[in-house]
Amino acid sequence: MGEYLILNLILFNILISQVPRERFEGKIKGTIIDKETNEPLEYASISLFREKDSTFIIGVLSDKNGEFLINVERPGIYFLRITFLGYEKREIHSLRITPENRILDIGKVYLEVSGILLKTQEVIAEPLPITYKVDKKVIEVSKMGFLSGNAVDILKNVPSVSVDIEGNVKLRGSENFLLYIDGRQSLLDPNDALKQIPASSIEKIEIITNPSARYEAEGTSGIINIILKKGEIEGLNGIINSSIG
Repeated sequence: MGEYLILNLILFNILISQVPRERFEGKIKGTIIDKETNEPLEYASISLFREKDSTFIIGVLSDKNGEFLINVERPGIYFLRITFLGYEKREIHSLRITPENRILDIGKVYLEVSGILLKTQEVIAEPLPITYKVDKKVIEVSKMGFLSGNAVDILKNVPSVSVDIEGNVKLRGSENFLLYIDGRQSLLDPNDALKQIPASSIEKIEIITNPSARYEAEGTSGIINIILKKGEIEGLNGIINSSIG
């Protein structure tokens, strides 16, 4: 009799273990917003941690609308850490995901510009309008109010770029970079070409320190791409024509 009961218990446990468990699918979503401009922040980093021991679970980036969606595979209590270059870090704690409450919408999360940057802006009359993207930095020159000088004068204040007393430009500490004008590689010496481009003719400058294969930039420190204003080509024909089409 005892052996019969033991056998039944073993069979029961085997059957229970083979019953498929329902896969848990939880979600946490929200939108990352610039507190001052009320504009969405693309490429903000959102990391999910377990609340009790700060174990990292997963990380995602916000999209062009500032929105993000994190899939949560287990019920529990979590917290989010949200970071974006140039902004103060935010943490949102006690986010509870349960079988009864699987989808949690935290709504809009506002990030403030870093206090360090604010102090810098108090010293600089007109801070650089730089947009940080995954593969490049974009300087919106047309918003800077530069009316004199050349491309080198703008680059003096750009992160990752240095200019010596003679006006020679280095990207990430190296003069071995490629110069592009409107997306085409210039055949002129980059430093000579940059000195010939008036600041007033530039729409924006792209600093690409991790170029894709299509730029054929292996062995260089990166690319500086000068994008000219429409119609601002008078006097620049020599530079533009000395580019690879």
